[in-house]
Amino acid sequence: MMSQFKVLDGIQVKNAQQYGRFGLSPLKNGEAKLLSLVLRQALLTSLVCACFTSAKIKNEPRSFYFRSLMVGIKEPIPKILSNLSGIKLKGKFDDFQIPFTTRAFIDRIGPLTVTARDIQLPFGLTVVDETQHIATLTQAIPFFVELRIEINSANSKPETGVPNEEGEEWHLLDAIFTPIRQFESSIQSYEYEGQTVEHLFLEIYTDSTITPYEALVQASRKMVSLLTFFLQPEKESKSRQGTSKDDQPAFSLRLKKHIEISREREESNTRDILSLFSRWSGEKVEEPDTRDILSGEEVEETEG
Repeated sequence: MMSQFKVLDGIQVKNAQQYGRFGLSPLKNGEAKLLSLVLRQALLTSLVCACFTSAKIKNEPRSFYFRSLMVGIKEPIPKILSNLSGIKLKGKFDDFQIPFTTRAFIDRIGPLTVTARDIQLPFGLTVVDETQHIATLTQAIPFFVELRIEINSANSKPETGVPNEEGEEWHLLDAIFTPIRQFESSIQSYEYEGQTVEHLFLEIYTDSTITPYEALVQASRKMVSLLTFFLQPEKESKSRQGTSKDDQPAFSLRLKKHIEISREREESNTRDILSLFSRWSGEKVEEPDTRDILSGEEVEETEG
């Protein structure tokens, strides 16, 4: 019984989010629930993303009464910080040692409107929407902002606090270290070739730093990499034991035989689970055409 993976829908929704709906069937009884639970955890906690975590505005007023305003800038400082928090970053994070911290800069002179396009980012990072508004400079004044970027995932402990630099004040920004905004799943049972099997439906919303399909593939690969630890060659296990068969007592040999039988059963079960995740992470599954996804058109099903 070969399970088939299908992209059922994919659209751009409000608030710059992307939506994808996926189906996998037929599955044996219990496999759909297992996949749903594990994928939920992997999607919400293991995906790596980049966020602005703090900002420092040059020449910010120190006076308590004028602290929220700067001469020549229309927006108050809290509004500028809120605009910076809303800017989403995307990139390829495979070569980064997580967690990784870097910096970006804004260096402009008014009068003009400062947008996300004006952020000088390190190599490999880009903004999702270059038109996002940051500030309006109404006079010919310099506007210099230093931004701290952290590349991390939700299941890694984010770095807390702000850089401690004498004479400079940093502001914390709202950082959410997951590109997943919502995940839903449903299971339907039906008859197939005389057996009761299951159909798993997945619905994924992302913040557009990654497509729902890419998120599904990355989460599946995370789980595959973890499951392969249980499928190491037997000879590696023996070499780690470092004890010859002749040196072991009879009871130890019987116990070892029992463990080997249990291991074979567990490896068989692990391979079954591994094959399920490979429907998304394997080489045979190709990413559907983005134009088809965003137009909401149905995409041809692909065998995993």
